Parts: sequence; structure tokens; C-alpha cells
Amino acid sequence: MARVPGVAADPERTELRLSEVRDALLGEVRITAPVGMAGQPLALALSPLLQAHPGLTIQIIADDEKRDLIAERIDVALRVGTLPDSTLVARKLGQTRMLLCAAPAYLARKGTPRTPADLATHDWLCGDMLGNGLLLFDEKEGEHRVRFKAKVLCNNVLPLRQFALAGQGISLQPEGEIGEDLAQGRLLELLPGFRVAPMEIHAITPQREIPEKVRRVVEALRSYFGTTMSS
Repeated sequence: MARVPGVAADPERTELRLSEVRDALLGEVRITAPVGMAGQPLALALSPLLQAHPGLTIQIIADDEKRDLIAERIDVALRVGTLPDSTLVARKLGQTRMLLCAAPAYLARKGTPRTPADLATHDWLCGDMLGNGLLLFDEKEGEHRVRFKAKVLCNNVLPLRQFALAGQGISLQPEGEIGEDLAQGRLLELLPGFRVAPMEIHAITPQREIPEKVRRVVEALRSYFGTTMSS
């Protein structure tokens, strides 16, 4: 029987190609994330997946406001902190340690706090999560609540970080995002003997059953946030 043009003569090679098609991730995954996470963290988390699957594309919506995942056809939303009750499905990715920090110029002008009580007299650059004050824990698990009035209030850590770098006050920042500033001495960690409760990071999806491409994106995010940003 004559060989039909275009039909592979090697069944094993044909099966291999079919397997490659099945394993390939194709199409777009829409992600919304806080502005502070939408840059370097997502790039580091997802670049290996994008490189391995050229047919996969990512659309990132950087926004600190809560989006309607269903109405806007968003596959994954990254959320930091306490989650409200919702019918959406939350998957914990990891947690990030939060550090109190300030610029050397600010500390030279206002003094370096030595105890939690000292913090009440300082200028604060803070977000909504500190609206009720700050709760610190010492090495013996003792609690220290500090109340203060914000000098600069913002719903995003990036502007607050810039104010801190400019020497305007004390800010609570994710450790994973200020490593270079600490290493270069642009920011200094305050009260290292005390800690703030870490902030949990979740991936939110509209349904529990998700497409394979979305599942692989969530896995890549969990691998990154679960190792590089954990306390």
C-alpha cells in the first residue's frame, strides 16, 4: 500500500507529538494583583513558565482595588492580608514578613526608637491595614500595641516606601521588596527584637475547578511566594 503523504510513518513519533500538544499551555491567563506585586514578584514567579510554554500569554491588571473577577473575566486575583467572606475560592500561596523601617536621615533627625512605646511619638507612613494601630510581638510572645496618627496615609506600599526613602517617617514594608534598600543602607530595620504578624498571600479564583493553564500559573505563584517571601 502506498504511503499517504503527510501521515507520519513512525507511530511513536506521532504519539510524542500528540503528547507535546496535550502538555502545552496555550492561551491567555488574566491576573489582577496589587501594584506592589505586579512588577518584580510576578516577573520572577512567572518567567520560567512563560519560557517553557511559548503559547501561554499573561495579562496583568495592576490595581489595589478589588475587581469583579467574574464580570471582568479575571482568572486569578492576588490578595494580601485578611480575606473577607466570599463565594470565591482562596488558595494560600505563602506569607511575607513585614518590617518596620526608616531612612537614616529621618532617624538622625527624629531619633531611633528603642522600644515599642517610642514609636508613638514618631511620624508614620502607613496604609489602611494600620488604621487601628500596630501590634508587635517580642521574643517571649508578649504583645505591644502602638497607636499613632499617620503623617502620610496611602493604600499602596510603593508611595509609602518612597516617602520613607525621602526621610519622612517610619513605614511597614514587605521584607521581600526592600532587600536591596536594606542592603544598600537606604532603609534601616527598626526594633529587630520585635515582629509584626506576617501578611498572608492568597490566589483567588472564581471557581474551584480551573483550567490547566490557570492551575499551572497558581502553582508557579505558590512556588515563588512560598519560598522567597516566607518568614
